[in-house]
Amino acid sequence: MASSFAAQLNEIAARSKNELDLKAHKTAHSQSLIFEKRIAGTQDFDTIYQLCLEGFEDLCKIDPRFHEYQRNLFSLQSKTQERDQMTAEQNTTLDTVLEGCLGLLGGRLLLSPAMKVAEWLVRRFRVHEYNTSFILLTFLPYHATPIFRNLLSILPSPLAPQFKFLVPYIPGLTNPPRHAIAYGAINNDGFFAALNTYALKVCHAGSQHQPLLSFWASIIAEAIAGRLDLAKSGRKEIQRQRQEDLLLKIIPLLVDGLSMHEIPEMMTACFTFVILLASKSQLANNVLDSLMGAVTGALKNETMDAGLMCLSIMTQQKSEQFLNRRVITKLSKVNDLEKRLQAFNKACDIGGFTFAIVQSALSDVRAKGQKERLDLVERLLWAELMDSERMIRSIASLIVLLKSASQNVDLTPFRDTVADLLRRLNDSERFSSLVPHAVQQSGVDSATLEVNLEMMIEEPQRQPAEVEEMDVDSDTPGTAQSLLVRALKHVPQRTVEEHSFLSPAPSHLFPPLLEAFTLAAQSKEGVETFLELPLWKLSRDTDEPLFASFFVRVFSGPYSIQVRITALGAVKNFLSQLSNSDPQAILPYVLAQLADPAERIRRAASEVLLAMEHALPSAFVDGQIFKQWGAKDLYGSGKIERSVSFQPTQDVSKILQRAVLPFLEECILDPTAIRGALKSALRPSSGERVTSKTKSIELKKYLRQSFFRLLLTHLSSTPLYSVKCSLLNLLSDIEKPGGISKRKELMPLLLRWASLSYEDVERLAAAEHLDKKTVNVAMCSIISPADEDAVKALLGLTFSSNKKRSDFAIAVSERIQSLWPQLKTDRQIAAADALLKTMFSGEAERGGHSQLGRRILHSVELSTDVLIHLLNNVRSSMDEAKEHSPASKRRRTNESQAVPVNKSLKLAIISKATFVLELIDNSSPESRPQLLSSLSDVFMALHQVKLQHQSDMSYLLSLSLGSLLSIVRNAASHASKLEKLDLSRLQVDVIMDCVRTTPSPQVQNTALLLIAATAKLLPERILDSIMPVFTFMGSNVLGKEDEYSNYVVDQTMDQIIPAMIESVRSKGQDLVGQTSDLVFSFVVAFEHIPPHRRLRLFKKLVSNLGDEVFLSILITSLTKRYPNQDGVNSFIVTLTNTFEADIQLETCVRLVGGLRDALAGQPNQFKVVTDAENVNGSMSPVAVLSLLRTLDRLFSESNIRPKIARFGISVKNGKENLTSTLERLLDQMIRLVQTPDLDQELSTTMKNVLSSLLRLVPITTFVSITEHFLVVGPDIIKERILRLLRIRLHAQNERTSALQAQLMAFLQILCKTLTEPNEEATKHAALECIDCISEVYGRKDAPAMVQTGRAISDTCLQSSEVKLATLALLCLSSIVDSVKEAIVPITPQVIQKVFGLVGFSLQEEAEHIELHNAAFTLLSALLTHVPFIFSMEHLDQILVLCAESRNALLNTENHELLEQALRLVGSKIELAKIVRSLQRTWNAAVENDLAAVQQALALLLNSIQTSSKSLVANQADKISELLLQAFDLRRIQFTNISEDSYTNADVIKVEQTVNAVTIEFIYKLNDTAFRPIFHQVLAWATKCPDVKPFNLAKAQKLRQTTLFNFLAHFFGTLKSIVTSYASHVVDPAMAVLKEISSTALSSPPQTSTKAKKRHLSKSSSTEDQNNDKDTTQLYTAILDTLRAALTHDHDAHFSTPSLFNPLSEMLIEQLHLASHPTYTAYIPSHTIPTIVRLAVAVVDTPEHLKRLNSLICALRRSEEAKVRSASVQLHLALAGAEPLTPAPAPAPAGEGEGEGAGEEEVGIADEWCGTVLSVGEGMVYVNEMLEDEDEEVDRATRRLVRRVREVVGEEGIFE
Repeated sequence: MASSFAAQLNEIAARSKNELDLKAHKTAHSQSLIFEKRIAGTQDFDTIYQLCLEGFEDLCKIDPRFHEYQRNLFSLQSKTQERDQMTAEQNTTLDTVLEGCLGLLGGRLLLSPAMKVAEWLVRRFRVHEYNTSFILLTFLPYHATPIFRNLLSILPSPLAPQFKFLVPYIPGLTNPPRHAIAYGAINNDGFFAALNTYALKVCHAGSQHQPLLSFWASIIAEAIAGRLDLAKSGRKEIQRQRQEDLLLKIIPLLVDGLSMHEIPEMMTACFTFVILLASKSQLANNVLDSLMGAVTGALKNETMDAGLMCLSIMTQQKSEQFLNRRVITKLSKVNDLEKRLQAFNKACDIGGFTFAIVQSALSDVRAKGQKERLDLVERLLWAELMDSERMIRSIASLIVLLKSASQNVDLTPFRDTVADLLRRLNDSERFSSLVPHAVQQSGVDSATLEVNLEMMIEEPQRQPAEVEEMDVDSDTPGTAQSLLVRALKHVPQRTVEEHSFLSPAPSHLFPPLLEAFTLAAQSKEGVETFLELPLWKLSRDTDEPLFASFFVRVFSGPYSIQVRITALGAVKNFLSQLSNSDPQAILPYVLAQLADPAERIRRAASEVLLAMEHALPSAFVDGQIFKQWGAKDLYGSGKIERSVSFQPTQDVSKILQRAVLPFLEECILDPTAIRGALKSALRPSSGERVTSKTKSIELKKYLRQSFFRLLLTHLSSTPLYSVKCSLLNLLSDIEKPGGISKRKELMPLLLRWASLSYEDVERLAAAEHLDKKTVNVAMCSIISPADEDAVKALLGLTFSSNKKRSDFAIAVSERIQSLWPQLKTDRQIAAADALLKTMFSGEAERGGHSQLGRRILHSVELSTDVLIHLLNNVRSSMDEAKEHSPASKRRRTNESQAVPVNKSLKLAIISKATFVLELIDNSSPESRPQLLSSLSDVFMALHQVKLQHQSDMSYLLSLSLGSLLSIVRNAASHASKLEKLDLSRLQVDVIMDCVRTTPSPQVQNTALLLIAATAKLLPERILDSIMPVFTFMGSNVLGKEDEYSNYVVDQTMDQIIPAMIESVRSKGQDLVGQTSDLVFSFVVAFEHIPPHRRLRLFKKLVSNLGDEVFLSILITSLTKRYPNQDGVNSFIVTLTNTFEADIQLETCVRLVGGLRDALAGQPNQFKVVTDAENVNGSMSPVAVLSLLRTLDRLFSESNIRPKIARFGISVKNGKENLTSTLERLLDQMIRLVQTPDLDQELSTTMKNVLSSLLRLVPITTFVSITEHFLVVGPDIIKERILRLLRIRLHAQNERTSALQAQLMAFLQILCKTLTEPNEEATKHAALECIDCISEVYGRKDAPAMVQTGRAISDTCLQSSEVKLATLALLCLSSIVDSVKEAIVPITPQVIQKVFGLVGFSLQEEAEHIELHNAAFTLLSALLTHVPFIFSMEHLDQILVLCAESRNALLNTENHELLEQALRLVGSKIELAKIVRSLQRTWNAAVENDLAAVQQALALLLNSIQTSSKSLVANQADKISELLLQAFDLRRIQFTNISEDSYTNADVIKVEQTVNAVTIEFIYKLNDTAFRPIFHQVLAWATKCPDVKPFNLAKAQKLRQTTLFNFLAHFFGTLKSIVTSYASHVVDPAMAVLKEISSTALSSPPQTSTKAKKRHLSKSSSTEDQNNDKDTTQLYTAILDTLRAALTHDHDAHFSTPSLFNPLSEMLIEQLHLASHPTYTAYIPSHTIPTIVRLAVAVVDTPEHLKRLNSLICALRRSEEAKVRSASVQLHLALAGAEPLTPAPAPAPAGEGEGEGAGEEEVGIADEWCGTVLSVGEGMVYVNEMLEDEDEEVDRATRRLVRRVREVVGEEGIFE
């Protein structure tokens, strides 16, 4: 059993960590990354911390994120943190911080500062042991560097299983190769998971770095590939299971990694992992879709390329190459997707991925984002990323999508978008050959598709072999031919009325013919079939226009290019078959096609013109008449003669050959060439050259007339508005060629168009697919600027048009705007007049055309003459309105009478005026000074109307004033414009009247700005209106909070005030008197001005008026109007601070001078203020007091002082310097203070003002002033100025030699102040100044300071005034601190006086605490600097005074200074002096109670601690005597107990302090020096040689109690070091124990009954009680001492028989005292634990244990049951069943008795139960005790049996 138990103990010991094992602790912290182990073992934590802290600080400079670890990992407290002593929760928190730091450190490990930081984490926090995994993963990216080998050298053993791949590289400290790490990631799940977790954790913390991400991505990619290869082995089920397991490990990694959008490297790595998964494993489509969705969500600009490549590879791995909606939506938002895919296409085939994108985007016709998807598809198609087959399939999908969209009415916009895309693809050369194949592949009927798309789709080109194999049946239903046949069958028969398809009448033939022709145009065969219709057989001659008119209408219509080209071809063929005919009616239609944007159309039209030339006769004979096509009824039967003018055939031929055919090539290339050709032909004199062949055009006038008339007649007659628009655009630059007016010819057309209803226009536009705006613009172009009434005619059109035709009205206005610059001034005036009349006529309002005129006039640029005319028009209208009113109503008696006027007339006038003034405002009036006169007239008229009708009219007034302001301002800045400006028309009085009468702030502001601007030009015209302006501003504008009002005030002040000042000065008037009202108006308005605007406003006012004079006037006015208001005073201070120092001081001089005059009854300087306020000339006392307080704040709160310091000696602008100004100010202020007959409040306030002023004075000047006042000034001034000087000296930063010399000389005056009969307050202030001077300058002149100290000692320390003495003591303390050893000459006399003051202060503690503290402050200063001056007598006095002070101040908290003085005594005075003095004053300390004794012992302890060992050893005898004197306190106090005696608790406290001092004393001695002292102490306690015989017994008992209390502390503190001293203690201890036990057992206590019968005196009973108490204290002290000595007997000292035998017998004998009631309680608490400790001490000697057992077992025969029970309790304690009360711990001084922290356990149970109690006599003992009659004994014995069986492990023992 013993060996098994020992093995268990060894295992526990191996796992546990002993906190006291210093060697192991040192080894654990000597593991280093940068030092060798032997060097690291010699370093302490201070050295390591300092080194690593430097690295940490350098690292913080590189990366500020490390700063957060300065508070924890690198704090000063971190040096003492031990992880072994921290709780699990604390370690977890610390792990989080350490891992964050390591993660951040990983990116910089190759830097030296980073390695120093890592060193600290290893050395202090042992991260290699507690955070092994994290630090390994941090260093792993650097596995090939030396730093990783250093880490391997300190790793604990064994490593965690996930890092077992590193084990082979640790013994040799070699770098692990990369393939080993990759192998671990492939085969070790733990390492694979740990590496991933680490990387994700670092990235989440934002600490990622390139080395980590590169290393992790490469290792994990290789691991995934390897794991996928391993998963392919085995059966399919196993492979599938392995693949699923791998996905479960990788998918969470991908989800987490792809969410880190801010880390592109992480997302790129995850894309790589996804590619590996997709390419090396067979994933299901749903898994791939999920992965693609995750990849799509992670696409950002930085990772777009990698993500697209990943998606491409995953798409290739899908069985169905189809992308889900999320992927398509994301890709459709990538603007440059096609460019990125093109870049990929150069390196790899991206066609499959592109095709998947296209097919997926076109898969759902109802999907969201249809427009974006189609845009994506188009971009990808044009990027040519797919082969032809995929392109065809993609276009086929588009066709199918179009078919699906066509079946749903809701998708019409989407269908049109798809159709447009297909048209663009078909028209492009790149896709035109692919579209037919796509149509064929889609299965959609091509003919139907062509009809829907209105385009022709060519037949797909087939290979010859394919043509032979195909069996084409033209009659097969569903083909284009069959559709054509069916369409032709549905063509109705021609009616009699059908002669031309260009007739305005609707045709029932045209729609079915158009449908059939659209189908026929797809092939030549179809066209031929269409031309063979019976319908055409009778209409192919020139007399019948039906045939050709059909094709003319088709190629002029909104049809597909192919259909129109076919129609042009049909017309060409028709013309080719004609000869000697005149088809001139077709020419205008063909010319219109030459301007078509499609080149194919223009080319086909050119061919028609060439055919037309062929049709015309080649030779002409005079009088010969040719057949003219369409001459009869081209535009309807019977209308041809009236509407169309056919020109001679010969003229047409010349026109064609000269003006058209030469330009065909250019017209084919450029659609605008035909317009230039026509312009050149019809306007040859214009000088414009459109083409290079323009010079060859030479048309005579009659040809131009014929050509122009031909075009105009067909333009007017054709029913096709598309042709009309095209011809109008071609003729837009041509007006009257050959005298023919285009407007005259086409005006009926324009009128017809204007008269059309809204519905008719909509129908026409829809029929020809025309834009209404285009038609409107073309029609309006008929009116040209050459027409005199162009604007009037255009306006007439708007009245004749329908109300719904707003688009036509807009076109008219735009035409007028385009014509306006070309109109002459008189026409512009007439047009503007017409527009104005149109706008404000009732008809215009009712027709809704009023806005048309407004839009036109606002959009055109009006000349100055037009604007003047409009202003005059407005003024005339207003005058007419006034004339039309009755005379009685025009009479205006006063402003309050309103004149009624026709309401409609008034509204019309106001509307017109508003509009015209808005025009003026928008027409840059500042550049038109000619408008001033008319604007002034309009403004005055408006003002009169406003007054007459009491209407607001603010807007109109604001507009007119604003324009006037712009003109005046611009003229002021441009001298050249002043000549054109007639300022005489500008009435300032009317403007000011407007300001006063209008409620509008905007009008007010504008009018004020106008007045200000006028003042700059004509100041003499506004002088009479100045005060009304500012009076109005004060009550209105100044109170506004908006910024514009602020601007108005600034401008008004900046421009009016300087002009006013200039005018006043030019007239020689008093400026102050003339402007006082102005200042007063601002003062009155002060409370209404917003606070944030006041400063700038009043600063501007004062600056404009004059700083020096008007600042004081303003301050006086404000103070007088708003007395005693803090807000006003604060504002005054702030305002004053904005000025320079000279202005501030001069202002203060004026204010103080004004106050003097006011108090003298002559307010000369304030006369202006009182006059402005219209009050009596004198100032009220309230105003004077308020102004004084304002001055006080000016001096105390302003920034004058730093300005004086900065510019004090400078001369600015020729003014006197600031020093002289200050002197004048100070002189004025002192005179003011000395004013007689002042009341108390005024006097006090003046003194405060003077104090504040003195703070402004430079310090040197201030010292001189103080000297002066100390000589001649009154006491109240002396005190105040001295206190101010002290404050100034404290705040003085600059210390010059001149100031020092001045202050040293000033000390004599201060000392004289102390000696002269001044008031106590003055002396107090003088002492405070001396104290301040000594602190700052005392070291510079020690003799002067010593002399000052002598004067203070002689005059103040003997004063009966306590406060004066207190201040003197404090002042002397400062002097001592300043001069140090130089104070020696006056020290003796000072010390004696201090002692006397301390004694005096202790008489009445409540009144003289400050004096007491000041005295000890001085003593502390003397002890600090001159401790050698203190003699033994001085030291005795100090200790006695300290004891008395401690006792006197027992109930106060003023101990700090007393204790400081004693600490200085202990550290500065020699130990020998202190010991002797303590011996002499010990009784005085004891008499002053416990605190004084403790104080004395603390002094001794401090002195011993601060003294060297040799010095303590030299004084060992004296110290031991003093300690014995202290130890004897118990005997002295308890020998003769009285009321003044200490209590037992007090004595115990003192003894504990003495014990502590003695231990500190012992530390300073060696064994040789201490052993005699130890024997001396034993003899002193046991023999008491100095005690008289009659008290010897009691003295021995008391001294031995003290001795053994000390010895218990002695053995408990020094432990095994002093165990050998126990041999000298055992004998006296056993003697005392024997005596106590024999006495107790020989005289057993009497029963209580007998005790009651005894008749003892009270004193006798008390004496017996004290005697018993002393005995029990001695008894417990001895047992505690023995127990302490036994506990620390590590050398088996008590195992010697000579010690063990008598001691064991004596201790066992003590168990007999269990029957004694006095000692029963001490048996379990003291006796049994001591015996157990004895057994533990001799546990290695079995004979001693058996001997001890025999002695215990012998107690079974005792007659006393308590004794037998005690023996059983002892056995239980030895067996470990009874926990022991722990031995009392050594208590520090002053903390009471030491108490154990809990129960104490001993380790003797196994030996005692197994080898002693369970054999031999022990068995007999137990068996007998089991039969004991006492129940308590029986229970205890049975408990003992259970315990023995439990320990031994045998259930049958004792049976």
